[in-house]
Amino acid sequence: MKSKRLLPTLCLFLFMVVLWYKQTSDFVHLQPLYNRFLSMNSNMYSPNSIEAHVLFFTYPFLMFVKSTATPSHAAATVRYVMRGAKYRKDVLHAFYAVLIFVTIHLCLLSGYNFFYLGSVFLKDVSFVQILLCEFLGLIFYYFSLALLYIAIKTILNSDILSYSFVFFIVTLTFFFNKLVMQELYTPIRDLANIVLLVVASGDMYSIVTIYLRQITIVVALLVFGWSMFQRKDYLKNDSL
Repeated sequence: MKSKRLLPTLCLFLFMVVLWYKQTSDFVHLQPLYNRFLSMNSNMYSPNSIEAHVLFFTYPFLMFVKSTATPSHAAATVRYVMRGAKYRKDVLHAFYAVLIFVTIHLCLLSGYNFFYLGSVFLKDVSFVQILLCEFLGLIFYYFSLALLYIAIKTILNSDILSYSFVFFIVTLTFFFNKLVMQELYTPIRDLANIVLLVVASGDMYSIVTIYLRQITIVVALLVFGWSMFQRKDYLKNDSL
């Protein structure tokens, strides 16, 4: 299992390194330092922006979840009790993938900020607090994407269709929220608000409220995914 995860993790790391280098190259020499800090961490062209999480990271993340999962066969999941074990295993593997993905992202974010801003500046803006808040927000967000993918994969039984469907839902929600109804609540908007609140105001009450909404979404998707596992006829299709 470790060797199975090593290559996808390495590919993911290299992809993120290239993206971070390409997307931050125009910001690293901005003055004053606070403008550089805002651009590197919340500008729409930053790898830490909501645009990046939606448009650049969704598909690679879902592919990473799939590449690190353990395959199974219908014979092992036909019985109700085994379905529960299979679903828990899929959710656990997805959570591990989320942890790896978010950790790589935030390590690169920390490295670029430290290199181009310096430790003194980062201490002044409470950068460690920013990282912790972002860590939780990104964990909840990407875990919800993984759970949605698992549920849809159970229905469609196709990785490509499942990737595409989740990506379509996320991008459609993003552009609808951005271009049509900016005041409408969406989970994607919450992800953007975490970055803005932490970087700009540090409003912890609002951030905790966002976390509670994200947890509610995760729980709802867990229930939805489990209901899909219960209903699926594994005897007709064993390509899980």
